[in-house]
Amino acid sequence: MSYKLNWEEKGIWLWHGDTVNSKEIFDSNREFYSDPRSDDCSYQIIDFLDVENIVLTEFTPQKIAFLDSVQSQSTPHIKVALVGTLVSAKQFFRDYIDNSNVTKTSWSFKMFNDLKSARKWASH
Repeated sequence: MSYKLNWEEKGIWLWHGDTVNSKEIFDSNREFYSDPRSDDCSYQIIDFLDVENIVLTEFTPQKIAFLDSVQSQSTPHIKVALVGTLVSAKQFFRDYIDNSNVTKTSWSFKMFNDLKSARKWASH
């Protein structure tokens, strides 16, 4: 498993490393959604800074966006900070945001190149 979900006071920091695949993304989402603490979260920081390779199915961004839109009905005010510098990570983030916007989710999204900026945005 090359991800770790860290619960924080008002949200989560989800770290991914090495190679990210669709299964790990779905597993980390399932871990978040199944925990009762997710109902009180105000942010998610998705950290791809240590990712070296991304291997996803074509529909992964669309499926994740749909699942998150369902979750947004019970947790409507989450900020999602997407952190990464890898070109393929940024493309995945853009695809996910585009698909999320189609679902009319109430969550807000922003991409970052560093964790400090992401934390500052997510906490305000």
